[in-house]
Amino acid sequence: MRLLLVTPPMTQLNTPYPATAYLTGFLRSHQARLGLEVVQADAAIELFLRVFSRDGIHAILVELLARAEETDEAPPPSIASLLHHGDRYVQTIDAVVRFLQGKDPALAMRITGRELLPEGPRFAAVEDGPLASALCSLPHRCSSPKDFQDSTWNECGKRLRSAGRN
Repeated sequence: MRLLLVTPPMTQLNTPYPATAYLTGFLRSHQARLGLEVVQADAAIELFLRVFSRDGIHAILVELLARAEETDEAPPPSIASLLHHGDRYVQTIDAVVRFLQGKDPALAMRITGRELLPEGPRFAAVEDGPLASALCSLPHRCSSPKDFQDSTWNECGKRLRSAGRN
């Protein structure tokens, strides 16, 4: 008998639901005696990979644009930012997913340079708010809040790399 165990979608990807894996392992350890062929599928990861792909992000953007045309109301800042940077999201999503899967660790330097990925409205707190001072006080950041405020993160990173401090 074939048995398929499915981890349902909409679970947290960083803390997967363990029951499916435990049951799969237990049943596989007894599959010869029970006459089972046990297979495990993770619908949560499959859903994530479909949504967070070029095609998935493109479909979301098309739907959001269609909805925006149906109303005179301005979209919330997060949606407006997504629509504004939509092409960049589509261009970078596959590389970001590869990075998150551990398949392209070299992308980390480009991500931290803050030029590769679009930044939503929440990044305003980093540029203009109290986070600027707090982040610059960390040893791996710029040497002073003024240093940070007078430059972009990328320029700060270039100075730190040239000084050999990161």
